[in-house]
Amino acid sequence: MKATTCSGSTDATLPNFATAIAVWDPNLCAGGCNQGSSSDPECSNVNAASVTWDSTVGGVYSLLVFGRQAGVMGDFEITITDFPNPSNDFCDQALPLPIDPNTVTVTTTVNATTRTTSGCGVVKQAAEVFFQVTGNGRKMTATTCHNETTYPTALSLWNPNLCAGGCNQGSTVDAACDSINGARVTWDSTDGGVYTLIAYGRQAGSEGMIGISVDDFINPPNDYCDQAIPLLPGGAEVTGTTINATVHTSSGCGVTKASPEVFYAVTGNGESMSVTTCSSQTDFETGLAIWDPNICAGACNSGSVSGCGNIFDTKGASITWDTTAGAQYTIVVFGRQEGTTGNFAIRVFDPNSTPAPSTGLPTTTSPTLTPSLTPSTKPSSNPSRSPSKSPTSTPTTATPTTSTPTTATPTTSTPTTSTPTIAPSACSSGEQHGTPPMARTSLFNSIVIMAVTAAAMNLTV
Repeated sequence: MKATTCSGSTDATLPNFATAIAVWDPNLCAGGCNQGSSSDPECSNVNAASVTWDSTVGGVYSLLVFGRQAGVMGDFEITITDFPNPSNDFCDQALPLPIDPNTVTVTTTVNATTRTTSGCGVVKQAAEVFFQVTGNGRKMTATTCHNETTYPTALSLWNPNLCAGGCNQGSTVDAACDSINGARVTWDSTDGGVYTLIAYGRQAGSEGMIGISVDDFINPPNDYCDQAIPLLPGGAEVTGTTINATVHTSSGCGVTKASPEVFYAVTGNGESMSVTTCSSQTDFETGLAIWDPNICAGACNSGSVSGCGNIFDTKGASITWDTTAGAQYTIVVFGRQEGTTGNFAIRVFDPNSTPAPSTGLPTTTSPTLTPSLTPSTKPSSNPSRSPSKSPTSTPTTATPTTSTPTTATPTTSTPTTSTPTIAPSACSSGEQHGTPPMARTSLFNSIVIMAVTAAAMNLTV
């Protein structure tokens, strides 16, 4: 029911006569209070007051009307109305929610009760309604990110089997929601535990329609530090994922960490160790943190360096640190960008004896080529002449025709240089010559020198 002095007959000419109302429990005139009024937020008259309470069938309630200031008096008019409050207005009326993201339960906070119960870290000054969901041992999430939600909402999660405000956690604005109205809360459920969810408006006094759903999913087996998967130094790559992992508040050791994370562990051997996510199987930008031995509270050792040694691979990260023999170090893997998740591969190795991690690019080496030079002889017009026999020039003496002897000038053959034959490279693409340009120049110069020397000796090459 609602009682209000919001009426045109309420004395507005006496601003000092601001009214108030008190409701006493049924059948009592001895001051057994139910609750007191507040200013009526729906009334334009500042002198008006209103009070709302849940009535009992047949109960006779006493209403006391008085001035808010001492000694003031005046005229007023009071109106009583009743209305149905939401069916889940109280904790013991909580609506059960199915674990199905496609099933949206719709209710309203209009005419619901505003209480002082805990918002679990979220300011709660608006009417609220109650829901329940039974845990199954998996991670769960509840969200009001649905078209049916008509105003900015918030959620509080209470621990199993409690209606007295035993907080588990409060919600955040649903970052995955297209509307600012959505809220989300995620938790690890206990199998069979009955959790209470409270939905209400983020703004004081706000109310409206709410659509809510619950989903569950399997989180990674190393979602928490005490579930860290051991890694062996020098072992093969181990694949992992941060998809469906939890966002913890633990330290990233100097690396920004605002995304889900998973945990690994490695035992020190007294030498330096390196850990890397540089791998073709890493599909998002990862970060790494090393925590001091035997600690799961985020005590930092060192943070990672991004990149894998080339500008094309920015997804991997690496850390090298000095270990203590027998000490167990915690390795944290997370996304470098806020809210990012993905798959990766990780391995630990000795940086002094193990080759650097693959960059993911093909490795090319320049082949060592040995040029094969096969000098060819000057082609001959006589096919029967042996190509291996060195030609010689024969001086010719002319028969004298006069008494004056004449000596003919000997004919000297012009030296001819042969082009060396270079053995082709075994390259499958690109330039097919096996000898680099400098090598070809050197060989050419050698041939020229040989030819000039032969000419000086009056020989034909």
